Amino acid sequence: MWKNRAFSVLCVAALLVWAAQNGMDMTLLAYWKDVEQRSVNEWAIMYLPSPIVGLLGFLLMGFVAHRVPAIAITTTGLLLSLLAPISLLWTRAESSYFESSQYTRTLEREAS
Repeated sequence: MWKNRAFSVLCVAALLVWAAQNGMDMTLLAYWKDVEQRSVNEWAIMYLPSPIVGLLGFLLMGFVAHRVPAIAITTTGLLLSLLAPISLLWTRAESSYFESSQYTRTLEREAS
């Protein structure tokens, strides 16, 4: 499977997009950590679900990619990315950035 050049290039491109997304996520979280005056330990605990969900998504994709049609995978990713901003409707106005965006960042991570 990895000998197919097109497949390998697409996998590397997906990995680079995921890495850029992780970098942006960490930058925003570090900024809000300073704004909300949170400790490094609190920030680490609040960031922990993002890479775990991303890793689980990659593992799941590795197991189902050859069994599930591409249109079903694409549709699922599209629905998850549509649900991400809608999940912001469930946030409270007085909640912190971390609390209000946790579900959105998790859904968005899975969609990518």
